[in-house]
Amino acid sequence: MIFKIIFPLAFLFLLNASCNKVIEEVPLPPFDVFPNPCKNVCSVVLNNLVFFPGEPVTIRLLKGNETLAESTIELASPPFSFQMNMQDRAAGIYHVELTSRGQTYITPVLKVD
Repeated sequence: MIFKIIFPLAFLFLLNASCNKVIEEVPLPPFDVFPNPCKNVCSVVLNNLVFFPGEPVTIRLLKGNETLAESTIELASPPFSFQMNMQDRAAGIYHVELTSRGQTYITPVLKVD
């Protein structure tokens, strides 16, 4: 009788101990790129809660490890947005990288024909 009670309790303890893992959260970048996928132009809109007026932001367009375009802008007033010309780019996966105050954020963009 005691075996019938202890065995399920031991099993539940082992199950709880083996499944109690912390899952690392991956934060979303504080900007949106749309339309995604894009053909000629894509817009980048920055989150007003992370980026502030007068703050310099470096924007890079990456294809693999290669930097295709880079510029630094100083933000004026919300809403913060700008457009990226993708017309002369080949179809494929690109990455938009924003760096501000020592933080770097990256999101993929799909260019289609």
